[in-house]
Amino acid sequence: MAALAFQPWPLAAPKKPALIDILTHISLERGHFRDITESSLQEELAAADGLSPSSSDTEDDDEEATSKPAAKTAPSTRQELYAVKTDMLRQLDEAQRQISDAVQFMSLLNSEHTPAAEKSLSKPYMGPVQKGTLGTDIWQRMDVDYTREEQDQLLAQNAKMRGLQESADNLLGAAKRLEVNVKRETEYWNQMLSISERGWNVCRVGGRSSRLGVRFGFSESAGEFTGRSVAALQTDSDGGISLERGIGVKPKGLRVSVIRDDQVVGSSYIPSVADSSETTLESRIRRARDSIFDEELHREMLLECRTMAAVGVRLEGSAINVPCSVDADARTNRVELDLVPLSAETGTQLNVENSDDTLAQALALACRLLLTQAHRDRLQARSTTPPPLAERKAVKPVLKILRPIAAFLSHNMAMKSINAHLDKTSTLLLRASVKSQILRAHLKVTPEGGSKGIDALAATMKRTLISTAQLVVEGPGEQENATLTVTIETSSSQKPASSFTIAAQRGEQIVCNDSASAHIAADEAVAILLVQQLQSQAGPSWICSDEEAMLTKEADDRDEVIRSERVEVTVGKGVIAMALSDQTLQWSVDGAVPEIGFWQAGIKHLGA
Repeated sequence: MAALAFQPWPLAAPKKPALIDILTHISLERGHFRDITESSLQEELAAADGLSPSSSDTEDDDEEATSKPAAKTAPSTRQELYAVKTDMLRQLDEAQRQISDAVQFMSLLNSEHTPAAEKSLSKPYMGPVQKGTLGTDIWQRMDVDYTREEQDQLLAQNAKMRGLQESADNLLGAAKRLEVNVKRETEYWNQMLSISERGWNVCRVGGRSSRLGVRFGFSESAGEFTGRSVAALQTDSDGGISLERGIGVKPKGLRVSVIRDDQVVGSSYIPSVADSSETTLESRIRRARDSIFDEELHREMLLECRTMAAVGVRLEGSAINVPCSVDADARTNRVELDLVPLSAETGTQLNVENSDDTLAQALALACRLLLTQAHRDRLQARSTTPPPLAERKAVKPVLKILRPIAAFLSHNMAMKSINAHLDKTSTLLLRASVKSQILRAHLKVTPEGGSKGIDALAATMKRTLISTAQLVVEGPGEQENATLTVTIETSSSQKPASSFTIAAQRGEQIVCNDSASAHIAADEAVAILLVQQLQSQAGPSWICSDEEAMLTKEADDRDEVIRSERVEVTVGKGVIAMALSDQTLQWSVDGAVPEIGFWQAGIKHLGA
């Protein structure tokens, strides 16, 4: 409640003011008397006489004009009249309430000394407030204590200095916090800018503008992998960024192992994951991308594996076994594809000197290349005009990844088998003093680089694989060389099995479906080539058969001395045999050989 001051009404106005009032008025207007002198009063009167007489009047008129409130206009409508009436009644009620409160206050104040004063109290005030609650005392003015004032001033000054010191400390603390925040924000946005400049897509996570993440997946991946290709970027106290992929999510990688005789002889490269604090953000994002890519690749191969049981592909747990032996029934030689978690224990290094390690790494890269090509095919299909709507929903085809791999393995083993057999045959011919040259079978790969090279390589893996091996046999003397050609074809559209086509210069082509029969046919073709070379050195009486490695000479009825003869040549099982009429000569790789060579023995017998 606001303080109230009450003064008694004067009985009669004094004729002239009292001296104390005059002195008080002068003190309030002029200040202390010690500053008032006769000279100062004369100067003030002189200054007052110099003023224009109209200036004071103008100021008084202005003050009166400003002091007078603006005249209110009379109400012109009934509503305005009612509003004025309502305002008047409200002010009257307020004045009556204030007067009543003042009377009650005075009665309560006087009730301590005059009990009769409580009779003027109203009933609402008599209950909760007891009489004599309020009281008055007269206090004498205390003497001025200059010592205490100095102490109070020192205390106030110390308190002010302490407050200023606290304010300065708070400002310094705020400046340090601001500096730390600026460094943290600078580090944070520098890393954000770094990963954005490297091509990673930075986006919002969960619809929150304050939380950012990075999208490291592929746009054409399957639906369940597209949602997992976004990871939030978490900040630490220093402003560093860490990749958050969720609880229990560990990076994985595709491991390709070459198994021969149930022993792992080669493995693809598997990176080892170090501690999270020792890896950079760029490497962690790249590792997360590779992990989700390998997971999708493994899932697509699992779906395709169900359709390849007829060609020997087996599933053992999560590992996919693809046979890599020439004999399809042999399971001791195979390639195993498995998805393993990346750790220090599973990490392997690539030994470039080991051909099996190189083969495993090439197969891993080929699988990833085929999935990348499938993504590009999906993107190209989405970019073209869609087909008309149909009632039947289009069936999503199974990606062909294992079939090209199985076809390549079969083709590779077929090439190795033919090359090894031709090497053995060339060594055998050299033991028989027959010179020869070998052009080994190999798979041609496009030399182009970039996207065109990738497309060409993927197309090469999907189409029929064709390789050619040749054995060039040098004839005796100046005779032309004879050439044996072996063509290997492997198709991935059907059962991944290789076919062998053996062709000599003058003989018919022989098609074989397995390597064993191809070896036999190649040996027979080499024997025919040798016989054809011998015929060119023999006389016209010797006849050569294109189907058999045999030279025959019919007897002449007019000359009983001349009788029928034949020379038969066989090549096989590491032995070249020349069956003459009186003896059989054999040249082998490991055993003893005749002192005379193959050409010399044949020409000597044919010329006899």
